[in-house]
Amino acid sequence: KTLIPLDVTRRITLNLDLLEKLPPEGSPHGELLRQLLPGAFRAYRQHLGMEGIHLHDAVAIVAAISPELFTTERMYGDVETEGVLTYGATVFDRRPRPEHQPNMDVVVDVDAAAVTDSIVRGLTQA
Repeated sequence: KTLIPLDVTRRITLNLDLLEKLPPEGSPHGELLRQLLPGAFRAYRQHLGMEGIHLHDAVAIVAAISPELFTTERMYGDVETEGVLTYGATVFDRRPRPEHQPNMDVVVDVDAAAVTDSIVRGLTQA
């Protein structure tokens, strides 16, 4: 099991210039992406105040295809089910001597530029 936390996937931000790199109009993939992506950019701007978008699932796909772009650590993690402020949060035991055996690989770093390039390449060559 490999977990990619949101704090890692949020390091990859795609900007509006992505729209200029899409497949040409008239191609099925280009048409679909031209319909979907402007709404995503608009939603991120309106709801999050961001001028770019995160494609968390695309980052996970790149991790499966090119794991060398990611740095992982073995650690114990579990989902908090009793806390008030942390209910539903994934909690990792990062102590030097954790109480439990590691149960997953957790991505702790990423080559953000290379992952961004891979996502853009995948979208533009669709």
